[in-house]
Amino acid sequence: MDVYGYDPLLPDEVIERFGAKPLPRLNIKVDAVIIAVAHSQFKTMPIEKIRELMSDHPVLIDVRGMADWETAKTKGFYYRKL
Repeated sequence: MDVYGYDPLLPDEVIERFGAKPLPRLNIKVDAVIIAVAHSQFKTMPIEKIRELMSDHPVLIDVRGMADWETAKTKGFYYRKL
């Protein structure tokens, strides 16, 4: 299993300390997304854009509660808010 990290405000070295491979751009398909920070870049990203980045059975873990549960469900996500 590969774990990737994307955060435009963190240097790659910090992302690597979490055990993740840094992604400079959101340009690969993934199975799961964990939204762990509430940066404005993520707040303004439409859930449809997140869905485009994901495989056929997308899992969205929303630590910050930024996504709407009903919208996530209609877009086909397995959605959990912490």
